[in-house]
Amino acid sequence: MAKLLSFRPFLYAIVDFNVIGKQLNWKTYLASIAVLGLELLLGVTFSLNILLGISYIAAFLLLACFSLLFLRQQLSKKPIKCSCFGRSDKFTNQKLAIVRNTILALLALLGISLQPSYISIEHPHVTMFLIYSSIAYLYQLYVEWTYMNKLKKEAVAL
Repeated sequence: MAKLLSFRPFLYAIVDFNVIGKQLNWKTYLASIAVLGLELLLGVTFSLNILLGISYIAAFLLLACFSLLFLRQQLSKKPIKCSCFGRSDKFTNQKLAIVRNTILALLALLGISLQPSYISIEHPHVTMFLIYSSIAYLYQLYVEWTYMNKLKKEAVAL
């Protein structure tokens, strides 16, 4: 949702990744809308607990692609403002983004392998791993959300 509210910075982030080209054009708009649409669709399917097999595959592919893009940016030593969680005036910590996306991609792979029932009494250790991983991810989102709000308040104070 944050990306929808700050669509233009997200467009420029797509340009900065230099996958489609170095200029803002119709292809960039199309790619941005496709990514946002896929993320929205994934959110709906995971929330409603439908089409999980396909959703895990799509989530894995999306996260793997962005991990590779961040890795390419990191290796080329080009800073980027990815707008992953909405508009940001600071450069993205690319190492953190690579680690976060890789962990989430691995969780999606785990979800694929555990289909059709990804929570099972037969495998309590897997269930606990998923629960603890989800809690850790939610905590990281909370930390980043708090930091973004702090930055926003500091920007308003200036």
